[in-house]
Parts: sequence; C-alpha cells; structure tokens
Amino acid sequence: MRIAYFSDVFLPKVDGVVTSLVTLSAELGKRGHEITIFCPGPGRGKRIVWGAKNVTVYPVASMPTFYPDFRLGTPSGRFLLRLRELRADVIHLHSPGPLGFEALAGGRLLRIPIVGTFHAYLMEPEYLKIVRLSRFKRVSKTLWRYVIAFFNRCDYVIAPTAFVAEDLRAHGLVKPQRVVSNGVDLSIINGVSAQAVRSVKKQFGLGDAVVLYVGRLSQEKNLTLLIAAFERVARQFPQAQLVFVGDGPMRSRLMRLAKKLQIENRVLFTGQIEHRQLLSSGIYQSSLVFCTPSTSETQGLSVMEAAGARLPIVGANARGVKELVDGNGILVEGDDIRGFSEGIMTFLGSERRRRQASRLSRKMARRYSIDRVAKTMERVYASVIE
Repeated sequence: MRIAYFSDVFLPKVDGVVTSLVTLSAELGKRGHEITIFCPGPGRGKRIVWGAKNVTVYPVASMPTFYPDFRLGTPSGRFLLRLRELRADVIHLHSPGPLGFEALAGGRLLRIPIVGTFHAYLMEPEYLKIVRLSRFKRVSKTLWRYVIAFFNRCDYVIAPTAFVAEDLRAHGLVKPQRVVSNGVDLSIINGVSAQAVRSVKKQFGLGDAVVLYVGRLSQEKNLTLLIAAFERVARQFPQAQLVFVGDGPMRSRLMRLAKKLQIENRVLFTGQIEHRQLLSSGIYQSSLVFCTPSTSETQGLSVMEAAGARLPIVGANARGVKELVDGNGILVEGDDIRGFSEGIMTFLGSERRRRQASRLSRKMARRYSIDRVAKTMERVYASVIE
C-alpha cells in the first residue's frame, strides 16, 4: 500500500506522537509498504536526522509558536501536488492541526480514504494551563467541539485505548472507530545485553535502586509531584536515585526544586536520548521501578516500554495509563504525593512484589508489540480502501 501520514509534530521534536509515528512507519516500511510523512519543517539551522526503509519524509514550510519546540506547518498548494503524485491509497492523520486540516481537504478532493488517530488531550486542563487558559471551561468545550468535528470528517477513527474510544463517543464522535494501541519494538528491548546494562550504569553513575521516568519534561506531565514524592522516598531509602530521561521546558524548574528539597545529588537528568538508542541502552533494565504521575496520557508509550523491560509501574490513575497498570504495578491519584511515594517504596522494599509485577508487566507488553500493531493497521487500511 501507499500510505500518506500527516502530523503537525515530528522530529527533531520528541514526544509520544512522534515516537509512535516513527515506530509504526518503520515497521510498515519494513513490511513493504510505501510511506510518506508530511510534517512541519524543523526550522532554520535544524534538520530531520532519521530514515527508514520505504519511508520518505516531506517537510513543509513552518512557523514557530508560543509552545516550546512546537512549529505549525503553513498552508501551501504544493503539498496537494505532492499528494496527487504519490497516488496514495490511504491518508492517515495524526493530529487535528493545520496539516491535518489540509489533508482532510486534499483527501476529499482526490477521493482518498482518510483514517485519523486521536493522540492527545490538548483541549483538557493539563495542556490549557500551559497557555493560562485552564480556568476557562468555554475554551475547553470549544476545542472539544472542533476536535470532534475534525475526526467526524474522517472515514475511520483510531483510539489508542478503550478509555479514549469511549470518551470520543461521549463527546459526539459518530464515525466508525477501533481501539488500536501504539506499538513498542520489543525486539530491541529484549536484545539488551548485560554488558549494555553495566555500561549505562557506569556512564550515569547509577546504583541499584533507580526510580525511572522517561518522557518530555513539560508541565502537563505533573513532574513536580514526582520530585516531591521522591523526597519522601529518599528519606527512607538512602541509596535510591530518581532518573529523568528526556528534555523539555520544565527541566530547569525541576532541577531547582530538587535543589530546594536538598535531594539534587539523588536526582539525575540524562537529557534527551535518541529513541532507538534509549531502548537498546539498558537504562530501563538498570532500574527497579518506573514511575509516571502524568494524568494527560491517551496511553503512555514509555509505560509500555518499561513494561517490556519487566519493570513494576507506579502510575497515575487517569485516562490511558490505568489500562496499562493492573497486577504489574500500583495506580495512584494524580495529586497524591504520599500515594506515589508509598507506591515507589513498596517496590523498592520488596523483591517479591517486584518479581510478581515484573512477570505481569512482560506479559502485558506482548499485546503491544509493533509487529502485532502493524498487522492490525494493515487490516484497518484495507477495510477503508475497499
């Protein structure tokens, strides 16, 4: 199949949407499909350093926005010419922004079936507070109406979790939809050697009681709570370390908070690690427990990766994350500092609980392997092309 992906976010920006799109594109390209990704250009002085078999990236002109590292693709008739030249069998939209809207128009004009995936709750308070609009319920309602109207113009809609599917339906989605998880490349995670684990521990000075977070360091991820929870953990477990893998606009603020709480020597920021390198580095396998206090996730790719590495999970009892945590971890309300600290300490202090959760994490992760997800997406595309 010839598949055209449209996303308003892409490399070099790194987030769950980008990681999901890169992983799926590479897998489908490996399976012989021709993939073209339409995305905003990275801006002056930057370039997209990534490639995969049968995958072409087509960056369009873009402009900066008020949100750090986020650029908007600008309307252009050239994309329509490119789309016509591709003779795409299906269009798959990954965001309801300007590029997504252009793709809707182009798909209708060229009579190409359109699939859309809902990836992010941009209309909810976790994101609106970044632009100081979280107190205005009318803004949230207006954005919800726009998002539902957008996805109701698709022929088929993908939700990454059952929670999201039900939420979209409750807000007015009427188009056919299916729950299709994001995918994780378990082959890389499973291939990590003992030598790689020793190496990464030496590189970052990691001990034997690492609490790990992987993801963007941004306001909607609720990471100040994690620092506060770890301060309580550090009092009970003098050997414990908190490791943040990733980067983002909250990094300096989190570092200041760690210093204020006098735990700066126990909290490590690795910076951004390229995704494939991250999976093969051994940093997941060097940890004892994975923690995410984010209440904004439609699913949580890093949670799935941590589960693939057999880690116990302490996560927020919210949206998509709660579908990934059962016997393999502990769910805590998103504002409960004490609950998060106690959840972390449960696994740090009990090898039996860690082993039990580890076994269940690995079993759960198999459901989200990228080869299984790609096969499901092939069936979805075939159904809308018919």
